Amino acid sequence: PRAERFHALREYLDHVRTKFDNHIFIILDVLTDCCQDFNRTESSMELIDHLNMAINQFDVTFLCVIHENPGHSAKARGHLGTELTNKASSVMQVGYEQDAAGKDTELIRVKFLKCRNTKRHEPFYLKYCDTFKGLVLADEEEVSRLSEQRKAKAMPVEVAEKIEKYLLDEPMKSSE
Repeated sequence: PRAERFHALREYLDHVRTKFDNHIFIILDVLTDCCQDFNRTESSMELIDHLNMAINQFDVTFLCVIHENPGHSAKARGHLGTELTNKASSVMQVGYEQDAAGKDTELIRVKFLKCRNTKRHEPFYLKYCDTFKGLVLADEEEVSRLSEQRKAKAMPVEVAEKIEKYLLDEPMKSSE
């Protein structure tokens, strides 16, 4: 049951720590499944407190996957998503790139929404490779070709990204 999942993870960490004293890296996919109700403050904060205690007690790093709210780009689901975004060291958004018609392409963009200890990294692009049976970096030509196809009409997300980039560099006067 959801209410017992983090307790089970803690027991597992206790077990692993008896065998290994190295740093532990854990991927929780999907983190909202470890929470009784990801929209309730009490439930979300309890899970976040458990994560923080585990980080301090077990020398562990968590990579937490949370889906975005449908129709809201870059907004992780529920109160849990909001709080984790605030507390996280890094936040990345992974999704298919769209063509000029707004349809998903085979390119997957990985965009950094937050980097607490460094400047924000540039996005990079992946695609599925039949030869390797997994994701590989997309070559510059494929990314450029998609970008050229969309030059006739900018996607709203691209306009927002450009505005954000200009405003992040330095403050802009309202008259500008």
